[in-house]
Amino acid sequence: MRVTGLRLAYLGLAVGLMAYGAVLLWLGLRRPPRPASTPLRVVMALALVAAILGTVAAAILEGPAPRP
Repeated sequence: MRVTGLRLAYLGLAVGLMAYGAVLLWLGLRRPPRPASTPLRVVMALALVAAILGTVAAAILEGPAPRP
């Protein structure tokens, strides 16, 4: 199976959303007494950026796709 640009875009979207959800789930289970630390905020921001970039790339690549 060949990895195309479109599959890579959807992979970026999926990984970003799963990472963001995993961090939120971990925070919900752990219930820290103080706000999230800076490294955790950076991880959440990077996951969100990956999801946004994957969405934009998928939309751009899906645009010229032929319709059945």
